[in-house]
Amino acid sequence: MAERIEARDSEEKKWVRLRQEAWQRGYEGGNILIEQNKFREAAPTAPDNRYLYYLHIQGMAQAFTNLAREIGEVNFGRTHEEAQNKNRVPQ
Repeated sequence: MAERIEARDSEEKKWVRLRQEAWQRGYEGGNILIEQNKFREAAPTAPDNRYLYYLHIQGMAQAFTNLAREIGEVNFGRTHEEAQNKNRVPQ
């Protein structure tokens, strides 16, 4: 059985709010990195080069995902990462 982690597993409003705030800070930080590094402005216009740039950015996103999983000691799909996702219906 998986170890219970209060911050991850609790449905208390306090923890739901703290998880949401932590995620939001990370998302905002990611957008700051995008703006500071001018990733949008660097996007090529030629279709082949734009696709290669897309793959480059996806690789960066995967590196951050891997780091997050390493820190969180998890190795499973996104739908299992957060307690608040367990009741969501896939679209």
